[in-house]
Amino acid sequence: MYEFNDLGNALIPWDLLDKSEDQNVFKTREWLEFLRKTQHAEPCVVEIYDNGNLIGYFVGENFRKVIKIVASPFEGCSTGFQGLNMLKPITATERVKIYESLILSLFRTKQCLFFQATDWQMSVEDLTHSVLQYEPVTGYSIDLTQSEDLFLRDFNESSRKNVNKSVRRGVLLRQAENPGKFVDDYYSQLQDVFSKQGLKPTYSKNRVTALVDTLYPTGNLLLLESLSPEGKSIATGLFLGKNKFSSAWGQASYKDSHSLFPNEAMWFEAMRYWKNAGATVFELGGGGEYKKKYGGVPYVKPRLVATKYQALHSLKQLAKRSYYFTRKVASVICSS
Repeated sequence: MYEFNDLGNALIPWDLLDKSEDQNVFKTREWLEFLRKTQHAEPCVVEIYDNGNLIGYFVGENFRKVIKIVASPFEGCSTGFQGLNMLKPITATERVKIYESLILSLFRTKQCLFFQATDWQMSVEDLTHSVLQYEPVTGYSIDLTQSEDLFLRDFNESSRKNVNKSVRRGVLLRQAENPGKFVDDYYSQLQDVFSKQGLKPTYSKNRVTALVDTLYPTGNLLLLESLSPEGKSIATGLFLGKNKFSSAWGQASYKDSHSLFPNEAMWFEAMRYWKNAGATVFELGGGGEYKKKYGGVPYVKPRLVATKYQALHSLKQLAKRSYYFTRKVASVICSS
């Protein structure tokens, strides 16, 4: 029988969590500090016991959005996969049973009325015989255990050629030397990307600044920039990694520089970098058809969703549809 103990911030054993086999950057102390700065979210770290023995932790956040929410993570927080940090290997069935028991415990102790979690270690098939409800989360990933030649080979033909074309056209790809200037360049390029669709970025420049200020000193954030032959920043990318998991966080480029092909080489370099750092998987930052050209293999992961009252889930879905409908209308109006 599983038992749970919610830890106060001062009692969270971050060093022990970092030693977990399934630890990733989104479950680190620094990442939860980033969410505190940008989302006013507080860490929610819960000890997991099996017959009195500590076997792992649940890592997420406490939100107060009218109601109490425990999320790992919540949409709109620019956060990838979180969930469990286990101190010993467990089966897929055990992972599901832990979540079933954890949710009941959180509702019973009135810690939240709404729960959701997206765990990279969990598959949709794992939930075949479970009562847990989920929403599908889709995206693309790269297997970094293969050689660099092989994952470059998996780029589509034009993207593979563009990696070399950018060099021949004088583009310099490097790690950022000035993080502050990098943030300025990235957000300017991001605004250019969105403006072509008649939209504004979905997050503020302050969020990017907070990310770089908090994560860059840890070595878990790679900042890459492509410079034109004249030395101007024309493309930028932020790529995260820790232990075996790495992920793209954000990329942008000026549209008028695309003839220099600054993007393909950047993606390839990010994959190489995190492979050499020990990562075995590179997650391409969610969905987007264009990511197929980088050799991304489609995945479907379950986002566990549980509410103490079913109406809360319906309200969340309505709010989500309303948000995307509003952005689509704005795009049509601005482009007409």
